[in-house]
Amino acid sequence: MPDGIEFPKDDPMVITVNCTDSDPLIAIANGDISFEKGYFYTIDVEPSLWQQYIKLEDKKVGKILVEETLTDAEGNTISNLIYYDGVDYYLSTTKAAKVTDIGTIFSGTEAEPSKIKTFNEFKYFTGVKSLDALAFAYCSSLTSIEIPSGVTSLGDRVFKACTSLTTVYCYPTTPPSAGEELFVDCSALNAIYVPSGKASEESTTTIVEDYQAADNWSTYSAKIQAMSE
Repeated sequence: MPDGIEFPKDDPMVITVNCTDSDPLIAIANGDISFEKGYFYTIDVEPSLWQQYIKLEDKKVGKILVEETLTDAEGNTISNLIYYDGVDYYLSTTKAAKVTDIGTIFSGTEAEPSKIKTFNEFKYFTGVKSLDALAFAYCSSLTSIEIPSGVTSLGDRVFKACTSLTTVYCYPTTPPSAGEELFVDCSALNAIYVPSGKASEESTTTIVEDYQAADNWSTYSAKIQAMSE
């Protein structure tokens, strides 16, 4: 993230803009903070506001998130989830956590596959509890994804025909209920990483063993392994 915006001038004037009460990037983008050409500006920002933004690895994911409307638990539209600086897309992790449903906005079709390649930042969408059937179907270029810890159920064929998918990180400590053929036609799938250890002190089995024994996860038991601590 930039610390300031510089317009070179022989004798620059320095102005400090305090952005502690709102998202600084959005304030700039919306024109709430204006800049005069030819001056040097510094932005005084509460550190936590910068830290809530992360650059998305895959710009195609950012473009989809800009174009689609996502809502919170009360049905309110989540605005400014993404900031685009003209080159890269940045995700507000605090706002991502408020999203409750992504539907099938990332999925493709057999005739027109989705072109997203990675979505490891999906792990920040901790308010999402379930994934619809075919949520990421026909994402034929997708190589890796991280499923957030709040997910409790996965529909049928969520990752159907993700032919380039090699790695899945699944953060729930209890295996989400899974529909049929979760990873059907995912010929490149190599590993499904789940949390290490046990789900609770009372558990007699590890989380890996829980996933390996769970309905519709057991099909992929040989690929399920513990994340590195």
